[in-house]
Amino acid sequence: MRKRRLTDEQILHALWESETGDSVAVIWRQHGISRRMFDAWRNKYVQELPEFAELKQLREENAKLRSVVVKLNTDRQILKDFLARNEPRASAAS
Repeated sequence: MRKRRLTDEQILHALWESETGDSVAVIWRQHGISRRMFDAWRNKYVQELPEFAELKQLREENAKLRSVVVKLNTDRQILKDFLARNEPRASAAS
């Protein structure tokens, strides 16, 4: 059987899933690993779990902020277009 190598991020994600309450047996099946391998990962990466959780939270926050920026830029462009269309009438009326 060929061994499948997971990236560090995938390993940390699997460990994070176990920390958030997911069943460890389910995680083993999803990633195709044994309990022994999972325990070895846990011993190796235990100090990185808090950093991983913080990184995941920062990525989610960054995605939300990006969507806010996109919405604000869209609103800004709509206002600029509206003002550009109504500018000549305001000048002619003066």
